[in-house]
Amino acid sequence: MKFEEVSVDAHSQKGARRESNQDSIGALGWINNQNISDTFAANFTETILPKLFLLADGVGGHAHGAFASRKTIQIIVELFDRSAEDFNILNGILAAHAELVVKPQNLNCQMATTIVGLVLCQNRALIFNVGDSRAYLISNKKINLLSIDDNDETKPKNIITQCIGGVTKTPKPHFLSLKYEKKDTFILLSDGVTDWLSETKIFEILSSNENEKSSLLCREAVRAGSEDDVSALIVKRLI
Repeated sequence: MKFEEVSVDAHSQKGARRESNQDSIGALGWINNQNISDTFAANFTETILPKLFLLADGVGGHAHGAFASRKTIQIIVELFDRSAEDFNILNGILAAHAELVVKPQNLNCQMATTIVGLVLCQNRALIFNVGDSRAYLISNKKINLLSIDDNDETKPKNIITQCIGGVTKTPKPHFLSLKYEKKDTFILLSDGVTDWLSETKIFEILSSNENEKSSLLCREAVRAGSEDDVSALIVKRLI
């Protein structure tokens, strides 16, 4: 399948109260360096589809959150790269979950992560998530939340009801398939951003003429008071 021009813009950085960046982003073969503030940008035209974009946030209540988020992205990307046409995201998520449940048994600890992702196909997109990392779509001058937060309204907002790894409970990802049009923009965000920026503010930033909007989203979240790791991945169809 051929596709028209798409831009990709991503940024991730460690939060002020974190010893390490527990967020990971995967896009077009790039995974962020968790030891630095890292940015990625690329355009692709008439590229073979589908393409996979991922953002994971290591769960802060568990050890090795940075490893959990990065390993999850590596496992899912590896399965996707083997056969993009036959890729099954549920199998990828379950493979990552199994790895994060079994491996920590030798370390006497638990490790877990959220995941939110986008599979971009010809005029269609698949959104999926586990946890509270979010996906948005900006289309026709409106912003819409596409993912579902795994939160219990009776508990603190930072407590999620399911994740990849951590416990033996098998995650049940949320899926959404939709059509998209030219100039539509998909945004994947960690809660270090979404807990501090309203949808109105996110829309305002994405609608601006500023360059490197992923970095701007993260900077604005920090300016608003976020001390968590902040990560943003933006995928936009240009024409």
